[in-house]
Order: sequence, then structure tokens, then C-alpha cells
Amino acid sequence: MVWGIQLIKIEDPGITKELSEIYTNIQKILDLRHKYMRLSLQGKTDNPKDDASWNIYPPPPAPVWVPEGSQVLPPSVPTLPHDGSEMNRGSGTKGRKAGQDIGSDFDFEECEIPTGDEMEFRLDETGVFQVYETKKGMQELQHAICKANSR
Repeated sequence: MVWGIQLIKIEDPGITKELSEIYTNIQKILDLRHKYMRLSLQGKTDNPKDDASWNIYPPPPAPVWVPEGSQVLPPSVPTLPHDGSEMNRGSGTKGRKAGQDIGSDFDFEECEIPTGDEMEFRLDETGVFQVYETKKGMQELQHAICKANSR
């Protein structure tokens, strides 16, 4: 027996029209979604935290949950040293146990503070911050991204 898709020719104009309206409305919804994803900078490359080179300091704690249905801990969860403290991922230094000695593992010298850039921003008359590439661009109202509004 051969399995496959059987195409049926629909000759009823009522059904054809209804299907056409449904597909058109779905396309409008997708277009609106893409538009607002772009405007709100929610794309895959818009958030620098999603970049693999983004350094998170201090590193987040290892997960403490066990995946549903699992009988053993996942390999990404490190075992605790005998003294009960956690090991910081990547650095090889001992970290604090979650909820204890909060802030003791933080070293300000290890923070990567970004340097300044030329981008400028200001609050417009509608109460929305607008971002410009440079001071000159701000004077000429050349937005770095599509001008956002509150409506």
C-alpha cells in the first residue's frame, strides 16, 4: 500500500472563497506579528544576552531540579564538593551555596563594563524614549530603530 497525500479539487465557490479568506487573515496575523517583533526588537539577534560570547558574571547557579521522568541527575549538574559549597562554572573557583553568604562570590574587578558609544536617546513628547545613532542624528531626528510610539 502506498501512503501519500491525495489532492482533492474543490469546485464549490463558497468553500474556495471561505478558505481564501481564512488564509488571507492568517497571513495578516503573521505580518502583524513580524512587524511588532521587529519594532520591539525581539528577533534572534536583537538581545545581546542571546549571543554566545555574552559573559554572565557571576555565572548562574547550576540547576537543582531533575527533569520529569528522569531517574538520575542530568550530566550538566555538577556534584557538590564535600564542604557543601558549589563550584562556579568555568572559573574553577568555589562559589557560595545558593542562599548563603549572598554577595560573597562577587568581585567587581571581574565585571565587564561596556565602553561608551555614540548612540543618544531622549524622551519625546509622548513619553517614549527614542534612540538615535549620534548627536547629529538626534538633531536631524534620524532614529536608530523605527520610531516607536505608545499606541
